[in-house]
Amino acid sequence: MKLIIGSDHLGKDFTKKLQDLFPDGEFIEAFTESEQKKHISDSEVFFGFPSKSILENAKKLKWIACPGTGIDKIVKNLHLIDENITITNAPLAHVTPMAEHVVGMMVSLAHSYK
Repeated sequence: MKLIIGSDHLGKDFTKKLQDLFPDGEFIEAFTESEQKKHISDSEVFFGFPSKSILENAKKLKWIACPGTGIDKIVKNLHLIDENITITNAPLAHVTPMAEHVVGMMVSLAHSYK
């Protein structure tokens, strides 16, 4: 199975970790659109946020795994992909950092008022 890693959201060693866990998979790091275009036509999985032109060339794609919450750019281009393609995201990925940021900002504002 050929998998494109199109985002380094999870660190530079993410691909290596995946390869170690799943040695039968062919993991391709393609962080630029031109690199992604070279491999998308025969890839089954795309990890990242594929552009419109990438989706147009995704002939064998079965799964788009987004490492973040928002999939709005993909949803805008659903007409370009097969209806059987699974799209997943990580909806709780930013909950804790966002809550920590809000509390920090509240404390900061509270200290600014005299």
